[in-house]
Amino acid sequence: MPASNINRAFGAALLGLWLLFSQTSHTAASQPPPDAPVIRFESESLNLGKVLEGAVLTTRIQVRNTGGAPLHIRKVETGCCGITVLDFPPEVPPGGKDEIQIRINTTGVNGERTFKTAVHSNDPALPVALVKVMAQITPLLSITPDRIFLTGLAGRPLEQQLELIWRGETRLKVHADLNDVARNIRVAISPLTPGRRFLLKAENLLHTPGSYRGRLLLRTNFPGKERIVVPVFGRITPAVAAYPARLVLTHIRCPQCPKQKYSGEVTIRSHDEVPFQVQNAAGEGLTCYVEPLIPGRAYRLQVRYTAESEQPLATHLQIRTDRKDFEVLTIPVSTP
Repeated sequence: MPASNINRAFGAALLGLWLLFSQTSHTAASQPPPDAPVIRFESESLNLGKVLEGAVLTTRIQVRNTGGAPLHIRKVETGCCGITVLDFPPEVPPGGKDEIQIRINTTGVNGERTFKTAVHSNDPALPVALVKVMAQITPLLSITPDRIFLTGLAGRPLEQQLELIWRGETRLKVHADLNDVARNIRVAISPLTPGRRFLLKAENLLHTPGSYRGRLLLRTNFPGKERIVVPVFGRITPAVAAYPARLVLTHIRCPQCPKQKYSGEVTIRSHDEVPFQVQNAAGEGLTCYVEPLIPGRAYRLQVRYTAESEQPLATHLQIRTDRKDFEVLTIPVSTP
């Protein structure tokens, strides 16, 4: 037989022996020793379904020992407040099963929640085993939406409605404390279903352009929920506005120019359906050009300034329109 064939046959034999040894070693490593404990659960994820906030739930985690030695459970830890371990077996014999009892208090908790439990044992392959307990917790009290956003045009009526639903056993009483937003909003509460469902109406009181933020406090007669905070945000925009609200002119680099030159742009636009025209724009030392972007709705204003000692830069730019409610828009002007 040629030497090359002998070498190939010898190499194939070595490869076969290596593969056989690898498979045998892997199988032996993946199998636990026959005299070791093995922890298993009937289910590593328990779903308790839908419950009402405040309910106290008790559940049992079924644990088995499928190994050949006693399973010693050293301790059981919980991952969050509201969950308590009531009892657990210190030892589970080979082939035996037992249960871990836990209690979950859902007071102050709502939404989809996952409660984790860590079981510490002498299982060499899994010294810490995790079990998840899930529940869909419906809140005793819900407000939809959960905050107030009042955004609109100055001078226009603006309000928002919120619905409050109470699911407790006793009837709820609620009243509003405007606190730091009393000057900006008015709140009225009317019952839809006495003691169960309420309609809250928040009305904007700021009739000039501006913004505000604060808190609406709802005070109730239910222990644990005596005070409910509702965030409040308001932004009132003018029907016609200039952007930016403050114009900072940019220096034009021109080495051949004997005087420093500056330029900038302002966009004037309407936020309602009333058409308007920009008649002119003026400011001391400023040269302005008006260009329509959307006729009757938006205009671009090109602003130029040449620095001269005898003609200082104006501090404000006045833009005149043909609207009676916004005849003049005034914005500050400066250079870097």
